Amino acid sequence: MPVITPLNPFGRLIAVYQISFGKLAILLSAAVGMAGLGAYLVSMISYSPIGILFILIGILALAYFITHVGCRVELYEKGLKYHSPLREKSWRWTDLDTMITTDKVIQQRVYGIPLWRFHYYDYSLFSCGEKVLSLNGLYRNPSELGAQLMEKTAEYILPLWLTQMAQGNLIYFNSIAISKDGLGSVPWSSFLDMGTRDGNLVLMLENQQKKYVRIQGKPNAHVFVMLIEIALHRRTYP
Repeated sequence: MPVITPLNPFGRLIAVYQISFGKLAILLSAAVGMAGLGAYLVSMISYSPIGILFILIGILALAYFITHVGCRVELYEKGLKYHSPLREKSWRWTDLDTMITTDKVIQQRVYGIPLWRFHYYDYSLFSCGEKVLSLNGLYRNPSELGAQLMEKTAEYILPLWLTQMAQGNLIYFNSIAISKDGLGSVPWSSFLDMGTRDGNLVLMLENQQKKYVRIQGKPNAHVFVMLIEIALHRRTYP
């Protein structure tokens, strides 16, 4: 077991995730292309609004590249550290009370033929209602990074929810009341199975009906799903 000391307050290092230089290089190429196209349009058409817009987008993308080269996040047993050219910051897992996860595939089709496909990731971490860190798909292994963040934040949040429910209090997720007796007005014994579809949690009821709960982009959706898994005996706790 690692010794927790003032020099090592977060314990054992679990993983390090760095921003992908290759992905940033693609962003830089797009920035140069946008700025160049914008400059061409402005030179051809005086004060072209589209040209000016392209130049501004190119400048913003270039600024993003400069400020994110070499970014990395280090995950530890007791917390995480974020390093960037502009700042270094650290948080204990117990400081982070909310996580919003967006993990979806965006694709464009024409007559059923896929033109392009893009997997969008965004993990936003909050402390006391304030966003303190946002990590996206530019990092290497973004799905693995998201899974690690969800696991570590849930280690703190899930016990709080379970304790409140055991004390007879209600937990609210997406305006739905959760209690030790059931979800909303439906008792736990009425739920047979669960799954996910298109950013929704799908709960199958004993009367062949289904209940859909939106989880994509909702605060602490991962903790909500874990809570349902425990209630349906698909996850053991602790």
